[in-house]
Amino acid sequence: MVCSTDRLFGCWEAGSIKARSVSAGIHARAEQVTRFIFVRKTDALTFECGTAARQAIFDSLPSHMRRSMTMNRRYLPTRTDF
Repeated sequence: MVCSTDRLFGCWEAGSIKARSVSAGIHARAEQVTRFIFVRKTDALTFECGTAARQAIFDSLPSHMRRSMTMNRRYLPTRTDF
């Protein structure tokens, strides 16, 4: 199933989720055509941790799967019930 017809395979969307009570977070990358998702947990949401997570995700992929990456800039409401 193709989720988007105006994108090329290998274009990724990136986003981060910060835990409310600790400095840890999750870095996620979703391939925009197939919606295949990679997720990495980090000890903190810092530039260094984000770069390391991105490197760990993309180093394992062949070059045709690494065309581009777009950062997700949407802000979602914070959930407090978990």
